[in-house]
Amino acid sequence: MSDAAWDVFLYQKLTNTGVLVDLVGGIDNIYGPGRLEGPPDTKPFIVIRQEAEVPASIPSRSVSNWSVYAHDDPGDYMRIGDALRAVRAALAPDAQGLGQHPGGICRWAGDSANLSDEVNRTICRYGSYQFIGKDGPE
Repeated sequence: MSDAAWDVFLYQKLTNTGVLVDLVGGIDNIYGPGRLEGPPDTKPFIVIRQEAEVPASIPSRSVSNWSVYAHDDPGDYMRIGDALRAVRAALAPDAQGLGQHPGGICRWAGDSANLSDEVNRTICRYGSYQFIGKDGPE
């Protein structure tokens, strides 16, 4: 699956995950890659970011790396943790942190430590995911 297809898939998957949408107060608080134009007024919120794409060890396959950031007002990281668990349940639900999706397999690669984001004036953490799929458009 191409990068653009993973972009659409991720955004649609997360905005259709009721638990996550409820945690962040609606789909308007889930931002796809490149869609966040400044610090949002409403918190918490989610930002999807594309990372590197690299060849897989299987011919004609690639690994597309993505991060899903959860931001909240300074305080504690409890809602952030809940949001990241909802993302993981949607993308990589089995006990090994894997998920089978149209176009490929998603692997949860872990969550970050507690962070702060001075630009958005938030605390945040992110989950890292690897999508293994066919090179190029389907």
